[in-house]
Amino acid sequence: MTVRAIVLVALLGFLAVLTPWRLLKLGTLVLVSRPQAEVHLRGGNEHYWDVMELEAHLLARGWPVKYVRMPKTYYGKTCDGPEMFGPCMGEADRVLLVNEGLSWNDRYETLAHEGAHTMEPYGVLYNKGQQEMFAEAVAALVVGRYREPAHYLAAYKADVLTLLILQGDIYHAVGELTR
Repeated sequence: MTVRAIVLVALLGFLAVLTPWRLLKLGTLVLVSRPQAEVHLRGGNEHYWDVMELEAHLLARGWPVKYVRMPKTYYGKTCDGPEMFGPCMGEADRVLLVNEGLSWNDRYETLAHEGAHTMEPYGVLYNKGQQEMFAEAVAALVVGRYREPAHYLAAYKADVLTLLILQGDIYHAVGELTR
């Protein structure tokens, strides 16, 4: 057995003891998945009313949602003030941008992900991997899909312990987005 395999088994054992099963499932899938450049969208419109409810929760928290034309590689963006370039250029205030070309089901997942970015613990997440691990974990728990988020998060395997360390914050964010 290689050192890498031993470390992986030890890490999985540690996670299994301390992590709720849904985060454990996501963390395990992240560790065994290969990164994919593009997430497979699922299409469909079954979550129309869920999107409306989630939009209302986010607006009540001071985060309006705008549907805008974006490149195919962008699903959404959390804008927290003016930026000089990128999708948030021209947005003066806090706003969540969502690609208008997405189905309602994909908008639901995107809104859950972007909404989670608005609830990241201040001063705790130090890199993009940790931020994406937090946001995608919240979205996976809200939506109930794990395989596609795991493929996306596989690029950030080094930050998988974020699921364990911030599990309380992750579940708090899920509660805020779904109540």
